[in-house]
Amino acid sequence: MEAAKGTNLYYAVYADKDGKRCEYVTVPLRVVIERLKNHQTPAPEISESGNKLLFTLSPNDLVYVPYPDQVGTPLSDKDIDKKRIFKVIKFTKQQLFFVPYTVSSVIVKGVEYGSLDVLEMSPDGDKSMAMRHICIPLMVDRLGNISFR
Repeated sequence: MEAAKGTNLYYAVYADKDGKRCEYVTVPLRVVIERLKNHQTPAPEISESGNKLLFTLSPNDLVYVPYPDQVGTPLSDKDIDKKRIFKVIKFTKQQLFFVPYTVSSVIVKGVEYGSLDVLEMSPDGDKSMAMRHICIPLMVDRLGNISFR
């Protein structure tokens, strides 16, 4: 693996014992390499706070952002609305940034998606709901079939 200085490759999402997302961690490259070398997941299964790993994300991973009425309900692959699929661009400990999966590059810098050219909040206009709290990782096979991870 190779990364530029300051680049984060893995973002771990942890949940408490009630299943509620409560902790977001960027995993250092050294830790990821050591864990992968030992045939483990890129992030520890249990955080230092004792929370359970839900999933990890990397740049260019696809996620589904459910509609407000879908949050917290079981979803099947048939429930996926392609307009709600986003691509992970970058992240910090406190923030996770996305763009719609249909965007290959921004045409006019600073105009289309704000000053950073990325989205962080729910596309429904709810400024209080960050997408990192509700996103669901997706898998896409070679034939383009989309499913939940």
